[in-house]
Amino acid sequence: MKRFSVAEESSPKRPRLEDNLSLFDEARRKNATDLLDLETDETNNIEAKVHMIFPSVDRQHQVNVEMHEHGKVYRCLVLISSKVVELLPFPFIINERICISLKGAQIRPRAPSSAPCHLPVALVFKEGIAVMVMSGPSAGKVFSTFEVDWYSTTGDIPRVKDVVQQHCTEDVEMRNTNPPSKNPHPEIVTSQKAREEPMAVLAPQQRLSSSAANLPQSGVELPEKELTKQQKRRRKRQARKSAALEIRPKSGGHETTVPQAEAVAPRAPSSPPTAVRTLPQVPSSERTSSEQTSSPSPNRASPISSTHDRASNRGSLAMKTGMTTAEAVGCMPIRKVEMRKDPFSIIGVVTSSKPITQTRSKEWSRNFVIADPSCMEEGVVTYNLKVNCFQKKRIEWLPQAEFGDIVIFRDLKTSVWAGGFNAVGYGDTLRWVTYDTQTRRFRDPDRVDASDSEKLPYYEPNIQGKEAEYCAKLADWWQVLQGGQHGVTTVQCTPYPSREHHLISEVTEDTSPEGYFDCTVEILHIYENTDRPHTVYVTDYTINPDANPPQARWCSPELSPYVFKMEMWDSAKLLAKSMQPGEFWCLPNTRVRTDTYHHLHGKLVVTQKSKKLDEVANGENLHFRALLERKKTFEQGGASVSSARFDTKLIEAVDGEVGFFHCTVEALHVDLASAEGPVFYVTDYTFNHDLLNPREQVSWALGLDRRIVKIVLEDGQKERARDLQPGAMYRIRNLRLIKRAGVNGAFGRLGGDERLIIAVNDLMKNDVQALIQHKEKWKLTMHDTYLK
Repeated sequence: MKRFSVAEESSPKRPRLEDNLSLFDEARRKNATDLLDLETDETNNIEAKVHMIFPSVDRQHQVNVEMHEHGKVYRCLVLISSKVVELLPFPFIINERICISLKGAQIRPRAPSSAPCHLPVALVFKEGIAVMVMSGPSAGKVFSTFEVDWYSTTGDIPRVKDVVQQHCTEDVEMRNTNPPSKNPHPEIVTSQKAREEPMAVLAPQQRLSSSAANLPQSGVELPEKELTKQQKRRRKRQARKSAALEIRPKSGGHETTVPQAEAVAPRAPSSPPTAVRTLPQVPSSERTSSEQTSSPSPNRASPISSTHDRASNRGSLAMKTGMTTAEAVGCMPIRKVEMRKDPFSIIGVVTSSKPITQTRSKEWSRNFVIADPSCMEEGVVTYNLKVNCFQKKRIEWLPQAEFGDIVIFRDLKTSVWAGGFNAVGYGDTLRWVTYDTQTRRFRDPDRVDASDSEKLPYYEPNIQGKEAEYCAKLADWWQVLQGGQHGVTTVQCTPYPSREHHLISEVTEDTSPEGYFDCTVEILHIYENTDRPHTVYVTDYTINPDANPPQARWCSPELSPYVFKMEMWDSAKLLAKSMQPGEFWCLPNTRVRTDTYHHLHGKLVVTQKSKKLDEVANGENLHFRALLERKKTFEQGGASVSSARFDTKLIEAVDGEVGFFHCTVEALHVDLASAEGPVFYVTDYTFNHDLLNPREQVSWALGLDRRIVKIVLEDGQKERARDLQPGAMYRIRNLRLIKRAGVNGAFGRLGGDERLIIAVNDLMKNDVQALIQHKEKWKLTMHDTYLK
């Protein structure tokens, strides 16, 4: 039998933060490229942003994280075993910054991706993982499977469960002052496992000093010899089941077992020290009415009525989720819903809903967010599930529920969305019913006349069955969570970040919340598409380096870097038809998105608050006034201000981080018969691995592997193609290398009407001399190759 002392018993179970935070020491922080070394040092860590979260595959959770190093973006796949995730709440949320300890990590090589930013390795965690959240509402919280508990670096901030446990302990201590029970030797639980279960509640710290004398000394053994073999076996069975009994309601759902607690027994001045005894776990069927009267417990639930009575705070918050009806139709706990092909059913409380909208395919749609007790951690709802419902025939057949209602959804399916998944209810299969938490009855839907052949979406449960009983318990849980009972102060609300006004230059993939922002812009150009969203090009005269500046006749090279592309969907598509170039608009609820090449653009769907601005009527709008000032400064600066930001570069120095640039090159060939239009081939004799050679081996390309830039000429540049001479040197302004899916190698494009290809006349300029030197160096290389 294990002996324990005062010091041992009073030592906290929670691990010391200093020892565990060493896993995230900034001095041990590694870069993305360090992961290419397959020899893992477990004392290191990496800082990253959660880019995408994929559904579980083969019992492995997959997370794509993004890291920045020397101005470049790298992405890496993190694979986490399901048995690891079961040990702690899933700590990853899209766009949050995290620090991942490499303790327990394996670096596994992967097949190289076609995307240049993806690392050819994956981080694999099979035995454990430690993660610290560095942004968002949970910033500072550490999730670690290497310790018993995950914990927060905020230290001694009181938590809901600490408050509940303290009150529980105080009640147990008060109960011990009552006359002793008839049994002079209550059963003593000495199992180490039993003492480590969450049911063990220690006395508050401020009482330890006055109660220390009551604790057993290190040399005192618990009187196990007084127990018979049958008592020992019963004690072991109770120790194994105690944790489950604490939170599991009885089969009828009417009573919750009293949680066990360790209490400090009071001592008379002349009495000898007594051992710390654990209250025995007595089945509810063995308790007499007199025992219940003499030993009241605030954690024991009264019988639940479907209309009037309420469960106790702890019993309701700890209710068991999920159920199966007599017909073997199961409803899953929301937290256990995963990507699946088979339809499933769930019951949840509506925590938010959106108004009914119509999709582009003319279907009616309504979105709900639901939760149940499985979504809770430490008394706080930290998880939910989005349910998107669709209906083609009748709008009245969509689920009719509002905030606080309980909905039974039958025959849902899952759909991938935003790196995760949603639940989807399709009009031809979804069935639903709403339970009113106030009247404690299933609500009759607003029915419409329908033919006998039509399949109605309404689900009709047995009002005396398990579903009604489960909904009543769920209603109790929701009322407790909302503070509907006296003395309940456990509701914790995480503030949702509000949408803010941003300049175009300020928006990024990480713009909060979820990429939404307000902006004030000038309309520059509009493209109307029949089967696709309209495209509107706008500016607020700030430059976003991650945008994709257009090259078109309507856009001057000086203005191009300031242009931001916006896609107009649904009602915004109609709004775009009313816009005119030169107008100023306030566009709330814009969302920043990325394309295949990770360029940023805007997306607008909802336009209720969009507003056209006028200099007279809206002159007091500060954002509008600032926009007009920036436009005035841009117009006064003219081309010189914009052109100065483009550097003259060698082709070898151009990569994905470089936007527009100037270069000095030698003309190799002009193809006037290409299907793409006039194509201009040039070189500055420097090597760039993103370039490819022409498909056919031609004399002017020999020896110039990955040194040739293909430039497609558009708009007014086409007219100058016939004047270009192979062998001549030219300065090219505002060139940009482009990569496209399905196209091998990068290529350039020049458009607009401005003169962007200028013949070189002064051979003494530095850029011309550099070109000549690189050509001579290339010739020497070719000569040495020929001699070999």
